[in-house]
Amino acid sequence: MPSVDVVDETFLAVAPEVVAAEFADPARWPRLWPDLRLAVMTDRGSKGVRWTVEGALVGSMEVWLEPVLDGTLLHYYLRADPAGPDGRPRPASLRRAVAEAGRRQRAAKAIALACKQRLEGGRHPASRPRRFARMRVHVVSDVHGNADALARAGDGADALVVLGDLVDYVDYRDPAGGILGRVLGPAASIEFARLRTNGDRAQLISYIGAAWARVPDAPAVVEQAVREQYDRLFAAVSAPTYAIPGNVDLARLWPEYARPGVTLPDGRVVTIGGLRFGFVGGAPLPPGVAPRPGGPWTPHLLPATDYAAAVLGLERVDVLCSHVPPAVPELAYDVVTRRAEASAPALLQVVHRDRPRAALFGTCTSRSRSGRGSGARNASTWGTSAAPACRTCCGSDRPRSPCATAVTCPPWPTLRPPRSPSPPRRTG
Repeated sequence: MPSVDVVDETFLAVAPEVVAAEFADPARWPRLWPDLRLAVMTDRGSKGVRWTVEGALVGSMEVWLEPVLDGTLLHYYLRADPAGPDGRPRPASLRRAVAEAGRRQRAAKAIALACKQRLEGGRHPASRPRRFARMRVHVVSDVHGNADALARAGDGADALVVLGDLVDYVDYRDPAGGILGRVLGPAASIEFARLRTNGDRAQLISYIGAAWARVPDAPAVVEQAVREQYDRLFAAVSAPTYAIPGNVDLARLWPEYARPGVTLPDGRVVTIGGLRFGFVGGAPLPPGVAPRPGGPWTPHLLPATDYAAAVLGLERVDVLCSHVPPAVPELAYDVVTRRAEASAPALLQVVHRDRPRAALFGTCTSRSRSGRGSGARNASTWGTSAAPACRTCCGSDRPRSPCATAVTCPPWPTLRPPRSPSPPRRTG
């Protein structure tokens, strides 16, 4: 039996989903338990979460959210032993165990009461719930190196959702820009754009592979250029940010940029403003096609089966967020490049399965609706010098910040169609 055994219960007059959001973000855990290191053992969504615990204590901890009447009974459990010099659990003496359990009990109750005061807003049990305060969520995509515009996109937002393609690999309007133009020269960018527009994938891979082969230690050159862009871009965000990689991004570097305030929820569902946002990054390959390297830079493309498994593995979502659109023809057609881009049948399956309030994605396309009550909306594409296009914010006709899309939650109004922006700048 662990020497520190803490059990606490507190009733909150709010829904379990709202309480779950308080504990869902890993960036908050160090503030709640500063001397403990937590790793998720079981994520039960609106029912709570169970962790393994290391640090000052070694053991397990759980928050269980039980729906009761018109609110939630917050159960808290901590079962652990103090850590010895080698980091392994070492049972404490009776006196020390009692003192430590009492300290942890008071801390648990303080956390629960702080949540209660903040979330209830003075509401009493059995009284009518107050309307949620509006929460501004700005949504952008295809940043392509534009750190200044990304910083502006977070202005006035309670949360910022970034749907991929942070890297500026090839700039179609400025052949000298982007990683390709700066390293290989403008002629390489022009030829890359021509081959990509013509759709000759085999010739494109052959050409770009030969071009990079002339660069000494090309993989290191590309990785260094990508890191320089990521350093600027991730440092630019100020609002709490939820970001997934796009097909251009170097996804294996992303874990290095996770920090308090920057959540990388690829393949997960997180609660934002009481709504469940499901995230899937990257893009699917055509069925039966396996990933293959095309030089020192390889697009973040996943086998169709792996991508579908990640999408269908999302449990009930209120908002579906992806880099590519659902497999609807008018959504898969890029109005900038005038060609069909990657789309995902699995995303369309989730739209029909969950009827989310919105499906948000990055490709610059028209807007569509698939089934009753499910609106699909694209986030604007904007490049290294163009400002992001404004979208209607919080149901108002006057945009308050240079965001690509803004949503209000909850309650969720019907978003008005966006104003027609000037043709956005398309980069690779």
